[in-house]
Amino acid sequence: MRAACAAGEGRFCGELAKMYAYGHGALANATDAKAYAERACELKDGGSCELRAVLDGPPSAASASWLALGCEAGHGESCFILRALEASSEIPVSSGNRDDGCTIAHPSAEACAAAAAAVLQRAEPDATRVALGYLRAIHDDSLEFGVCDLGSDLDARISIRMASCCGVMRPCIEGCEAQCSAELSDRRAWLKRPLERACVAGAQPYCYALGALLEHGSTIQFVGEASKIDEVGALQVFTRSCKAGFAPSCTAAGSLHAARATAPTRTPEAAAEEGRFADEQFAKACQASQATACFKLADRRGVPRGLPDYERACDLGMRGVCADLADMYADGSGVPRDPARALALSRKAH
Repeated sequence: MRAACAAGEGRFCGELAKMYAYGHGALANATDAKAYAERACELKDGGSCELRAVLDGPPSAASASWLALGCEAGHGESCFILRALEASSEIPVSSGNRDDGCTIAHPSAEACAAAAAAVLQRAEPDATRVALGYLRAIHDDSLEFGVCDLGSDLDARISIRMASCCGVMRPCIEGCEAQCSAELSDRRAWLKRPLERACVAGAQPYCYALGALLEHGSTIQFVGEASKIDEVGALQVFTRSCKAGFAPSCTAAGSLHAARATAPTRTPEAAAEEGRFADEQFAKACQASQATACFKLADRRGVPRGLPDYERACDLGMRGVCADLADMYADGSGVPRDPARALALSRKAH
């Protein structure tokens, strides 16, 4: 591996940097870790530029130069953290066309989740379609952050959800569990600070990303070892963001309350209260044209009470919901049979 690094193979330099940073396959050595990370960064390995920034401590103005190099090398997370530092006024806002971290060669799952939330907040006519585009950009990546895979797609069937149902996943080959665990724990702690500062500064998409980070933590794929999950902290972040008027956070808060309502340890009274909180948050988000919230509210209310919310979700671009409504009206399942309405909904679904 050292020979390959010396020959100019940046990814091997990057692997050596990780080994020395996290002690896998070699004694941990911060000096060597930095040296190999710098060499890999020079060779345009964007993830190593970010690692070099991590090795300097919490993200700050001092980290910005390494992150900028990572962003230039097409590393989405480096771009995303730079944007967060700008949003918190830790560094000046770039006068250039810096990428947001999602529309880039190697997109950041965090960036795409935040970008999708920002689009949904604007509630424009095709917001659902655009948000899905952001989420799809990271579907095949090894990381997923606060979004579902395409099996849980807004375009899918009525039982499908969109946001906040996956954790951070990173493939881990046999024998490297300790390194993976250290990397994930380090990465989560490192991401938290700039998101907190950007959130405090009022940048609500970063509040959303922070809430998702706290809610899901990190999970090592194939190993099943999870880092700390702070559900209470996540709910607090989402609730504050919702009160500030950021509707996707209302949806996320409602989802957490709905999950808490079904916890086996809840008393009937506590479950009912959690359910009431969930309905309030979903209703607030649905009024702000959040398709997923309308669907979840409808799903909780059932037919016929939830029918207007199903209709609203369809109108907001959930084509799978339109298809299911079409079937309901065609068959007279839970609603009066209406072939004309079924045909109109079927056309909307396609």
